[in-house]
Amino acid sequence: MSETGDHVSWLSNQLDWFQHITPESVEFALRDFELPTERSSRWLAGSIRKAFFCSIGTEEEIDEYPGQHAVRREIQSIADAIANAKTLFAARSSWAESVFRQYSRYDDQDERLDTELPKSIEFDALDRLDAVKKGCWVESSKEIASGSADWRKFRRMVCGMLELEDYMRAASDALCNRDDPPRWRSAEKRKRRLAFARELALIFEKAYGREATINNWPDENGEPRLGPWANFFNRIACLTLRIEKVPNLTGLLKEARRERIEEVRVNLIRAIHPLGYPWRNGER
Repeated sequence: MSETGDHVSWLSNQLDWFQHITPESVEFALRDFELPTERSSRWLAGSIRKAFFCSIGTEEEIDEYPGQHAVRREIQSIADAIANAKTLFAARSSWAESVFRQYSRYDDQDERLDTELPKSIEFDALDRLDAVKKGCWVESSKEIASGSADWRKFRRMVCGMLELEDYMRAASDALCNRDDPPRWRSAEKRKRRLAFARELALIFEKAYGREATINNWPDENGEPRLGPWANFFNRIACLTLRIEKVPNLTGLLKEARRERIEEVRVNLIRAIHPLGYPWRNGER
């Protein structure tokens, strides 16, 4: 019988990020695990791949990312270059305009009656740019509506160039305009690992029928016996992240647990109060 389910599509995905997460590697990582499960190693591997993709992605990109401020400056420099191009285009001569028309075969008219032409067309970006110009060679979008298809395509491309600056400015404004904190990379990695822990907790509970909690009961050596959930997470995290040991495992799982409880509480309140109570007046 052919296997079906969401995990199958994730297993067939060839993304380099999780090629090391296979049914065989998961089965090896969980060898001698203390709890039995009826879930197959294929189901576990596919589910873990999905959780890894949706939370961790690739931590290498965090080390390579130059920071929001540097990316903001890069986008702003692109927007500045577009602004310079807009200035040059706004100052174009009638001779340049004539070349544009010749290139786009402006004189080739569509075989449409005047009654078939658009009744009204809003000013586009090129209209606004040329609003201060005077001269018969400056024609509005409505006036050239009967021009050739090539000419209208050319005009749309120019308008796209003119409007691109605004998009670039908006994108740069969305980024932080200050330098990133010194330890932002460590904070981002921890944020992603917390999300990964929340995703793996769901997988653990489905696979083993146990709640994903930890305890501090000491073992025979006096060390905390965190329980099967912590053991499961440590094994899978070491496999997926390719590390020897998860730093501050107890603190990470406790914080992830608190976040899960808070998420459940928030969703419950929102279900009871669909209008948003008790978060009124933009409190949340």
